[in-house]
Amino acid sequence: MSVTKKQRQQVYDKSGGHCWYCGHDLPDRWHVDHVEPVRRSYEGKIEAESMHLHQVDNMVPSCPPCNMFKSASSLEQFRRHIERLPSIMREYSVKFRNAERFGMIDDMREPVVFWFEG
Repeated sequence: MSVTKKQRQQVYDKSGGHCWYCGHDLPDRWHVDHVEPVRRSYEGKIEAESMHLHQVDNMVPSCPPCNMFKSASSLEQFRRHIERLPSIMREYSVKFRNAERFGMIDDMREPVVFWFEG
């Protein structure tokens, strides 16, 4: 089920043109995200038990990187994924470790606070 033009404008208006998660200005091709994820079939259609979640109240504006990274995660799962990024990058990227060693990156271990929470 798609989002109507009117619904899309209502979602956009929730943040005044900012990504709900990171706060950056939304690009021209921004995404509508379901805060509480909907379940989809293999064909991409929303499953019947998730139709009640396909409401403007559960939709927020998101930049493509945030929406694609969040995927079908809950807010708390998304927050934990972001918090784990420095450890994952340190483990798998020699470039990250070198940048960190030379003081280019500082792992501050601050709690993840989404734009809409601030």
